[in-house]
Formats: sequence, structure tokens, C-alpha cells
Amino acid sequence: MAIIPSMIKELYTHQKRLVSSGLGLRTTTMIQYLQSIEDLLAYAKMEKHLAAWKAFNQRARKNDAVGICHETYQIQAGSYESVYV
Repeated sequence: MAIIPSMIKELYTHQKRLVSSGLGLRTTTMIQYLQSIEDLLAYAKMEKHLAAWKAFNQRARKNDAVGICHETYQIQAGSYESVYV
């Protein structure tokens, strides 16, 4: 699906966040870390993001193999732990 690379490219262009991604045989995972809910909402309303999202939805709606799962978590400063091994 040609729209997938352009959507991923658009996700990486926003400078106020970190993006983590993973590619599998049948899956692509994108995780975005933003500073605040306000930054998330501003990004979601950006014209470039809306255009890429609209194009993705138009092409993906006819493909039963494509699905989107979206979750949002807000974590307060000092209320998290990270362990890397």
C-alpha cells in the first residue's frame, strides 16, 4: 500500500515529539511521545497531518488487511519508571 510510507514520513516530520517504530512481517507499530495533551491536539489538527490521514483513510478503507489502533496515555512528571536491558 503506497500510502503507508507517506503516512510514516509525515509522522516523523513533527519536531516536538519522539517517535519509536517497529516493523514486523504483518505489522507496523508507531509510538509517539509528546510533551503535553495540548501538543497532541495541535499536531492532530495540523493541515499536513490531516491531509495525510485523509489520504490514508481513503485508500485503507477498501482493504480488510489494514487496521488502526489508537490509545492515548497522560503520565504526570515523576510518576513513571523506565528500565532498559
